[in-house]
Amino acid sequence: MSVKKRVSVITLHRVKNYGSVLQSYATQRLIEELGYECEFVDYWRPDLLDSVDDYFQKSRWSSYPLLRIPFRVVRARWVERNHAVFNGFVDDFLNVSPNSYYNAQELLDNPPIADMYCVGSDQIWNSEYNAGGTAPFFATFAPNGAKRLSFSSSFGKHDALPESRALAVAELPSFSAVSVREAAGVEVLKSLGVRATHTLDPTLVLEPDAWSQFCARAVSPRPSKPLVYQLNRGAEFDRVVKEVEHESRAVATRLDISSAFPVLRASVHQPTVPNWVALFRDASHVVTDSFHGVAFALIFNKPMTVVLPPTYGDRLLSILELAGLQDRVVPRGEAPNFRAIDWSEVNRRVDASRLDSREFLRRALAV
Repeated sequence: MSVKKRVSVITLHRVKNYGSVLQSYATQRLIEELGYECEFVDYWRPDLLDSVDDYFQKSRWSSYPLLRIPFRVVRARWVERNHAVFNGFVDDFLNVSPNSYYNAQELLDNPPIADMYCVGSDQIWNSEYNAGGTAPFFATFAPNGAKRLSFSSSFGKHDALPESRALAVAELPSFSAVSVREAAGVEVLKSLGVRATHTLDPTLVLEPDAWSQFCARAVSPRPSKPLVYQLNRGAEFDRVVKEVEHESRAVATRLDISSAFPVLRASVHQPTVPNWVALFRDASHVVTDSFHGVAFALIFNKPMTVVLPPTYGDRLLSILELAGLQDRVVPRGEAPNFRAIDWSEVNRRVDASRLDSREFLRRALAV
């Protein structure tokens, strides 16, 4: 019996964010389906928060030491739940390296052993977003001559910042294959003399049936209601939600991921990852400013209304354009588009890109 080749993947699996852990899970499934062993480099960005004291140090109250104890009282339950949801998911669903790494130097001193090294997906090349630098996300720690590839990596915006541009020029020419998640990323790399392929986010590359199985046992508390998944607070977003509720004649379910305690009766507070997916599965309509909110609305063929976030909105536009759903973005002050979506056409577009993305990954790993 032949031993499976090991693919060491570095991504943002330790970020406490539903999209980050779900794209990691999808990447693992896709690599394993192709007959390889997948192991995530257990890299913790220096800015990642894991304890209530970590959150206090990053809060606006950190310059007032006497507030540490009341901060703990108010936020401890939320931090513990966040820890259970995301660290628990990583423990239960992802294969991670036996060694954990907390800075780039530790990776260079003791790199994980693998047959090849894959970077992506998610905003790994967004140097504005990733404290500690993006060098680890170009697999600079891989042994000399090791095979490196990129799968659906993202700059998070229509251009790259100087650090990532310099690393792309220095490192990517020696990669065996490079793909990026947004069409804008292809153009950025082309301007730097690097050839890249446009592939889908791994959550969209994995078949919809796999996601239905993933959340099969999860039960939504308020099925057949509009679902609100909001990452950026704003009056414009709230205005759009009210219009969707009026059109739907129903109070929307809000995915509450930031409040210390549940604040709305019609909210779901810090759901488990399978329950988060099930909320999209069972929604009647999705209102979101999140890339992965859009992705899972597409996966489950849900009518959607999109409010672009103040930063990194190019990510959402890229996937909406691919699906032919640019008209679901609500211009400021205007009414949402409630016309029925032709899902046969949307699925045709996404299915074609899904097949291309799978083929890219198959070839990239086999080279």
